[in-house]
Amino acid sequence: MRDLCLRTLMLALAASQLIPATNLIGFRACLNSTGNRTCRLDPGVWNVGDPSDDSISLPLLITGNNGDVIEVVGTLGNSTDVILVRSPYLSPYNGNLSIMYAPTGGTTITVHYLTFDGNRMNTTPCAANPVAGNADLDLSNVHVATVQYVNFIRAPFNSLYLGGDGVSGAASTVSYSNFGSGFNNPSRVGYSNLTGPQTASRNNAITLEGPSTGVWHNSINYAGGVAVQDYSGSFHYIVDNNINENHYEDADGIPGGQIYFSGGNAATSYTSVANNVVNGNYWSTANAQQANPSQPNYTLCAPGYNAGWPSGSYPYGIEVSGSGHVFYNNAVIQNLGFGMFLRPWNSSQPLQNITISGYDPFCPTYCQNVPNVAHYIDSNGGCYSLYNCFPSSIYGVAGEVAGININTSAAGGSGPPGTVSGITLDHVRVRNSGRWGASFSGASGIGFTDSQNGGVNYACFSGNVAGALNTGTSGNSSGFLSFTNLCP
Repeated sequence: MRDLCLRTLMLALAASQLIPATNLIGFRACLNSTGNRTCRLDPGVWNVGDPSDDSISLPLLITGNNGDVIEVVGTLGNSTDVILVRSPYLSPYNGNLSIMYAPTGGTTITVHYLTFDGNRMNTTPCAANPVAGNADLDLSNVHVATVQYVNFIRAPFNSLYLGGDGVSGAASTVSYSNFGSGFNNPSRVGYSNLTGPQTASRNNAITLEGPSTGVWHNSINYAGGVAVQDYSGSFHYIVDNNINENHYEDADGIPGGQIYFSGGNAATSYTSVANNVVNGNYWSTANAQQANPSQPNYTLCAPGYNAGWPSGSYPYGIEVSGSGHVFYNNAVIQNLGFGMFLRPWNSSQPLQNITISGYDPFCPTYCQNVPNVAHYIDSNGGCYSLYNCFPSSIYGVAGEVAGININTSAAGGSGPPGTVSGITLDHVRVRNSGRWGASFSGASGIGFTDSQNGGVNYACFSGNVAGALNTGTSGNSSGFLSFTNLCP
């Protein structure tokens, strides 16, 4: 689906009008027009909304009629050459303005070979509630969007909102792009040898909306919130990404997943998460320092504090709610919290029909960034020995930290518990957890299997400190929980 959409898009772009711009005013005029067109901006550092560079203190608006095909491009082959900077005139508190925004639906938009610099240190560096802010690039209200070879650095709130209408199978994607991955262009003043933490966003990197959106082959690091928020819609794809040390600044001081499935208007469904590395690198905000940007553990702002986690916050690997999701051969490693944490969104939105598998049908075709090898849920849950996190004396078995934890507590708040059913563990591999390999509570229909070995209940558990399985109050799931250990 992704490749077919790209070929169709490139044919349409070939028939568009090229409108090169030597300055930001001309670039803005091209974006804010109609018809099939390519809007190309000359190399440089461009301060969006600043009167010294721009004609108006507003975001760059991409407009058009239904069916218009629009390409937005800097220098082909060099994503560091054209830098769009949020000027202080676009302070997020002034209407939560984006750097670039597509306000009208029905358009097909490609954005590539650009850098979006949220300039958080000169706008709103330490927003107390970054969830309330907008994204530097907002393409959530379009027919289909393609974001490729783009750098996102220093977003004061969020980096990218990505959506689409899904009409005729249209699938919006972000691919081959960098979020908080450092930046270096010595020919641009102030842009030499920036480290990953120096380029981190205050809140989330990517928020997915609508049907069939996808995150492919990206590097996503040091976001203060989550790397990918699966916010609303269905049939999303999160495939072959390197995801490292997100929940890095953690404004609210509450641990959470680097990949996070949230409720939106309704819990998401049928997302495929495959062959990603989700590495917490044993990060805890207790180690953060703000004194020296060139030294390890630097955060621009002091991390948030929450009385429930007085020793600091830390990432989980993947935090899941919703239905129909599949997780194929992901390396979920070195997260101090849970490796995978699965529960219903609330009492009316169950967690159901979820598969966690050690196999991956997306490889080898779509495995480009991450090696196509047998991955593990490995070395998670270290908070137990460090901070006595989630002790059973307080949280009960439902809260026991583990490589995989499945329970019925409500992810969307403090309401009554929900239900869990139809969980398939397909040759899962869990090792070296700081507490349990897997912990289940109140869940029905959890079953071990091996889809490539005749349905035999193979799994791989090794080196987990407290043991492989914690099923002390597993409801009616216990009859499904036998497995034969076979590694890898």
